[in-house]
Amino acid sequence: MYEGVTLKDEKKENAIVWLNIDNDTYEDKKWNNLFFTPRDQLKELIKFSVKEGADIVIVDVNFGYTVGPESSNDYKTGDEDFKKFLETYSQKSGRKAKIILAGTFDYNETYRCVEKRESFLDEVVFGDIYWGDPMFHVEEDGTIRRFQLWEPICSTKSGQVIPSIPLLIKILKNTEESIKKGSNLHDFSPDCLKIKLTDKEIRKRIIYSMPWKPGKKDPVETSEFLKVISAGKTCDCKAEDIKGKIVMIGGSHDDCQDFCKTPLGWMPGSLVIINAIHSLLHFDENKEGLCWWKKISIFTLFVIIISFFFTRFDSFKACILSNMAIVVILLFLMILFPTRLFLLSPDVLYSFVMPWIIVNILNSLLCFKDFIFRSGD
Repeated sequence: MYEGVTLKDEKKENAIVWLNIDNDTYEDKKWNNLFFTPRDQLKELIKFSVKEGADIVIVDVNFGYTVGPESSNDYKTGDEDFKKFLETYSQKSGRKAKIILAGTFDYNETYRCVEKRESFLDEVVFGDIYWGDPMFHVEEDGTIRRFQLWEPICSTKSGQVIPSIPLLIKILKNTEESIKKGSNLHDFSPDCLKIKLTDKEIRKRIIYSMPWKPGKKDPVETSEFLKVISAGKTCDCKAEDIKGKIVMIGGSHDDCQDFCKTPLGWMPGSLVIINAIHSLLHFDENKEGLCWWKKISIFTLFVIIISFFFTRFDSFKACILSNMAIVVILLFLMILFPTRLFLLSPDVLYSFVMPWIIVNILNSLLCFKDFIFRSGD
């Protein structure tokens, strides 16, 4: 077991444990060094996570096809047992961990839309089991810098929207239970949500805080956000390592063919998802802007201050004093509401502060020019 790269002052309920199917695990005889994830071992990892009190379990494995040759009954039996396990889990009553399965999506050239690949698990994904979108937006240089909040697909006549894994985590972690019970979190239908399916605003930047450093063994002496545990060494886990955490089950072994190019270098797809989850939980930009009466109030305050000084003093002095007064007010608001980061609010910054700065700089230059001209006379 080894520690991942971590951050200070993170909420424990948002911490993630990565059960990493690494090279050591992959080469173990229990896993048979197969080209797919053995369903029996995957079932044991999920059962372990649920038993230890995980809040949410993410399974980053391709379920878009049944494993093994058609003639192999052992592989088919593994699929059937795994399906039966999830079906039984969905039917259980009471509070239990939510399970998010990574869906597989293909682009349909004929209809020019994205389709979800059929899976042998489609029939058992209900209740506390969800499909999540693990896809990312790839830039022209092949680097992943953004993820989509949801994936519009054309699997049905009316259309469908599959939420991304980070968005599902955000909803399941931060939404009241009464709201979640009355909502369909398995998919969003066009009837309940009007969106532009091609709108680029659904893409959110990933703040990469956890680089991929294979072989890192040094413990990190800070409060943790990410703990990486080898999937083959879960027996070394302590109860507090899993309880109440988000558990990611995914691979980083050499044959997983799931490595992505990021600004921090190549990293496993599971770690990219973890960084995306962290970005949405801790650097969420989807903040509601100021309401109309607050905007009018701020604008009116600025007008009153400027008007007061320009009616009492000449242009040059009024410009200097009004600028100083507004700066003092803004500094006072920053001191009074330090946690709100008033000046960093995009709505305030772009609607008031930036235009005010530009106008006042130009006005100050004109006043200064007029002052020099009159002084020369």
